[in-house]
Amino acid sequence: MRLSREAAACVSCLWLIACTPDSAPASGAGAQDSQDSTRPGRTDSWGGLSVERRGDEDADCALVLLHGYGAPGDDLVPLGSTVARASGCLAVMPAAPEPVGSGRQWWSLDDWRRRRAAGEDLSDEVPEGLADASRRVQGVIRTLSARGVDSEHIVLAGFSQGAMLALDAGLSSERPLGGIVVLSGTLIARSRWAAAIGRGETPPVLMTHGRSDSLLTFDRADALRRFLVEEEVPVTLVPFAGGHAIPAVARERLIGFVRARVGDRAG
Repeated sequence: MRLSREAAACVSCLWLIACTPDSAPASGAGAQDSQDSTRPGRTDSWGGLSVERRGDEDADCALVLLHGYGAPGDDLVPLGSTVARASGCLAVMPAAPEPVGSGRQWWSLDDWRRRRAAGEDLSDEVPEGLADASRRVQGVIRTLSARGVDSEHIVLAGFSQGAMLALDAGLSSERPLGGIVVLSGTLIARSRWAAAIGRGETPPVLMTHGRSDSLLTFDRADALRRFLVEEEVPVTLVPFAGGHAIPAVARERLIGFVRARVGDRAG
């Protein structure tokens, strides 16, 4: 069932068309995070995806964090380590299944860049590979559930291409999640997402976006905000001064969201 329109806050996003890989700003994550990311990780295959894990393996809450296009699979391990320490939750960082350049991709952007450059409106298009990537991420969520973490104690977050995937997988989840975080994402698959929202209760969505983002412009971020508000999804947009990145303000809001939605409650 949908939440009341009064519960829906204002927020929005844009489609990924960058010709260069997404860049998650690990430089602001802190020295301790850099040390954590170089330690031997706990790597396994969940839902057909290789995952890195940080934090308490017996935690009753979890953050699943999806990296952006062209980034290495462990790109967001430093950020996951930070959130794990601050929230007491287990952080799980899956690697995208497909290689691209020196990094990974959740699906190819070649056709989408060409069509976007030609001026097409792709806000209702479903990229080839999105549904498969979404099923894989839902496999990660099912693995967490099998380990004893209730779905309502899981926050699904992503950066850039990973942000669109987080929203798709979160809206399509078999059971409601604790929350969804869209870090510099955009609106795609409008009809698909509207149908998923109509099938059940949708968790709150946190969005962060740079006002100077040249890859996914801020005005297009607002298109996603308006869509979610129209669909009566509770959503909060946090703008920041900067570009396509995860600066301190975004990291702090992510930590606060995880602690408020699942960390404190799961205790």
